[in-house]
Amino acid sequence: GAAPTFQAAGGLIGMQVFTSSGTYTPTSGTTKIIVRAVGGGGGGAGSNGANSSSGGGAGGGCIDYISGWSGTETVTIGAAGAAGASAATGGTGGTTSFGSHCSMTGGLGGQIGSAESGAGGTGSGASLNFNGGPGGGGDWGDEQNSGVGGSSMFGGGGHSINGAQNGKPGLAYGGGGSGAAGSGSRTGGAGFAGAVVIEEYA
Repeated sequence: GAAPTFQAAGGLIGMQVFTSSGTYTPTSGTTKIIVRAVGGGGGGAGSNGANSSSGGGAGGGCIDYISGWSGTETVTIGAAGAAGASAATGGTGGTTSFGSHCSMTGGLGGQIGSAESGAGGTGSGASLNFNGGPGGGGDWGDEQNSGVGGSSMFGGGGHSINGAQNGKPGLAYGGGGSGAAGSGSRTGGAGFAGAVVIEEYA
């Protein structure tokens, strides 16, 4: 079907950014808002000493246009998925939400020594919803490339590494961490927490 049309007539009067949970209180004169939000990124898996591991998925995202706005709203920020310990899967990212208007689940953690990657989270309830990018799969063989972290709507995940190294953390809000590579005790990269950006219009 046709893409939704946003009619945010009136000048931009403010923008509020939430990187931790709190309460949104609109700037005086706000009648319309555009919400851009993403769930927490999943953590990359640690190496099992035999194969490189996969990266965590990115958090789901949304863009929501809401007219006739008044009052406050609860903002919940999804936590970053934990880095996978040696021979352990990565943690799943937390869910971000803007009241009951939209919700974005976090990316799944990477898998141990596996070509299977952590799946991206999903957005729901908004004018436009996004799936987070999946993490990349790890190559077979302990000195091969690890899986990248999934990219979110705000940017990239942790990059792939080669050799006996820990995974790299997510690079932007909602990005997944990359998997570990190499023998021995190697950990994955942590995901990046979610965020909510609110543009306010008269």
